Amino acid sequence: MTSPGQSPYDSRFFATLSGGVNRSARACVPLIVRHLNPRSALDVGCGQGDWLRALLDAGVTDVLGVDGGHVRRDELRIPPDCFRAHDLAHPLAAGRRFDVALCLEVAEHLPAESAADLVRSLTAAAPAVVFSAAVPGQGGVHHVNEQWPWYWQNLFDEHRYRCLDVFRKELWQNPEVEAYYQQNLLLFVDPAVHGALLDAHPHALDNRLTLVQTYILKRPQRTGPWHRRLLQYVRGNGR
Repeated sequence: MTSPGQSPYDSRFFATLSGGVNRSARACVPLIVRHLNPRSALDVGCGQGDWLRALLDAGVTDVLGVDGGHVRRDELRIPPDCFRAHDLAHPLAAGRRFDVALCLEVAEHLPAESAADLVRSLTAAAPAVVFSAAVPGQGGVHHVNEQWPWYWQNLFDEHRYRCLDVFRKELWQNPEVEAYYQQNLLLFVDPAVHGALLDAHPHALDNRLTLVQTYILKRPQRTGPWHRRLLQYVRGNGR
């Protein structure tokens, strides 16, 4: 990411998102706890720490948030000693393993050449990764690598992590959850650690990754080649 003086992710950026991010975290964290029962959590691209705050309040006692130097310590929702500044465009060495790693609506902000390193960092840090990234055309501040879920699944496949689509059915059209989380939130797990979870959800594997929220279809710029690709994707031919 850029330095604090150059970053587009200033206090106004976080203030615009904060309410929706906080509500979404409060609605989604119980599902994460139900499926994974984590005691420790890493959030890569944590922003002000809303998701980690929700995890702490749900009983997770050991958390670490990582984001760029643009995040002001006095605006964190978590204790400052639970935060580490790091340029997410470069590989992250967490220095330890966590029960779960989160990376939520972050990957699209990083250059494409950082994508493989990001996934490698996440899988090195935890056997379960809660992951959400913007799809093409979703739009946002400094989105430079919007990709379909298959793109990220292929990168996780390189580390033998399996995709579990266990969140979206319960979150779909939940008014407390921002539409981009409803659409994009997936779970990637290491079968060697979470084989029982995979067995418990055999129909959640690689399931309907082509789901697209209606708010994207309704946005006025959806015309031309991009819109045709989107319609092809929605019909299930996007892989």
